[in-house]
Amino acid sequence: MFGEPPIGALILATQAVERAFLAWRTGVKVLPDRRNQAEWFSADNWADYEVFTDGDRAKKRKIPRSSIYVKTMQRLKPRDWLYIVNKSIRLREETNLQAKRKKTGRRAMANEDLISDDNSDADFEWVSESSDDERPVP
Repeated sequence: MFGEPPIGALILATQAVERAFLAWRTGVKVLPDRRNQAEWFSADNWADYEVFTDGDRAKKRKIPRSSIYVKTMQRLKPRDWLYIVNKSIRLREETNLQAKRKKTGRRAMANEDLISDDNSDADFEWVSESSDDERPVP
């Protein structure tokens, strides 16, 4: 399949989806202010960082923002990673095909063309890190 699972890539994708959901949290799409760096999708705003504790300049405490997903993603089985990677590759290929068709003036694929009739992903399930239920991802 591949060497190490692409945990970092999945964390980045997960955070991008989280950011998109945050833009819609009021029910209306509210985009971040481009002029305000504190609202950018950047490592400064989404990666882990450290703070000094209790004014002690020698002790630091890690504030997790991206690493909170690592344990959950490490528990994914090889077949789960294969599913995620294959679906993302397929989506990229379909998106590229749509862009080419749009550029050449040919009919873009309808949404129905992107949806598989098979139910192969019906048994795929995310398990919450905060859940007491330690069921493996099927």
